[in-house]
This record gives sequence, structure tokens and C-alpha cells, in this order.
Amino acid sequence: MKTVRMGVLLVLAFVCLSGCALVGHGSGSGDGMMTWDQANVEYRNSTQGFPVALPAGDVFPASMPPAKGSSGQLFGEGYGAMQAYFFAQCAYEKVAIEDQSTDQAAVSSALDAIERIDALPVWQQHYEDGDGGWKGAIDKARLGDFTVFTQFFDSDCTSPWTTAGLS
Repeated sequence: MKTVRMGVLLVLAFVCLSGCALVGHGSGSGDGMMTWDQANVEYRNSTQGFPVALPAGDVFPASMPPAKGSSGQLFGEGYGAMQAYFFAQCAYEKVAIEDQSTDQAAVSSALDAIERIDALPVWQQHYEDGDGGWKGAIDKARLGDFTVFTQFFDSDCTSPWTTAGLS
């Protein structure tokens, strides 16, 4: 019985030590995974000198949205940066939707800004519009049909975090 118990203890010790080694893995060790704090630094760095100016009156939130789930959650490299890109897109989506019936020049400018964001390397690296749904929504909005475009906005851009920075 002592031999079995000793064997079980050795197996448990090995599993615990192996598991502990894996817990630390992904927190900045170069594997492309980050803690929330590291992703938030990536977000803040991305907001500094963002390549497309936000609409007048809009400001990036000081931090990205709080992590949902466990405090030990890991995020892929680029997650923080993409929060900045999504926020900027939401800012311009809001302009386009609000001005659709009153200021076509503002709508066109907002849609142009969205397409500039979409063409940036960070966006291209982390977002795929495989079926062309997003591009199609922009094209339809240019023609005056904001139905799908507004659906994107309503599903992606109405969180308290996003709306807090929008004027």
C-alpha cells in the first residue's frame, strides 16, 4: 500500500510541477500569448499615434475593456492592438450612421476612414472578411443602404466601453 501511495504522490507531484510550468507559459515568454495587463499595454501603445485620427470629440478609452472570465485568461498577440482598431472603426461607423440623412460628405469621409483602417497591416493581420460581408456593408452604405452596416454597429459597437469614448 505504501508503494502505491508513494507512486500516486510522485505522479501528482509531476503533474503539479508540469502544470505549474504551463501556467507561467504564455505570460510574455515569446509564445504570442499575453496576460490582460500585457494586452492592455499593447492597446495603449496602439492608441498612441494611431494612424487614422479619430472623429472630432472622440477619444480612446484609457484602457481596453476588462477581461471576462478567469483572472488567468491569456490573450493572443495583437488582441490589445485590435481593441484600438475596433474602437476607431466604431467611432467612424457612428459618424456614418448619424449623418446618413444629413451630411453625405461626412458619411463618405467616415466610410473612407473605415476603409483606411481596414487596409492597415495590423487590421489585415488579425481580421478576415472571408465572405466579404463587411466590405459589402460598406459598399451598400455608400449607396445609401445602411441596414447591414447598422447591424454591424449594433452588434460590435454598443458596449459601455465603446460608447464611453464616443462623442
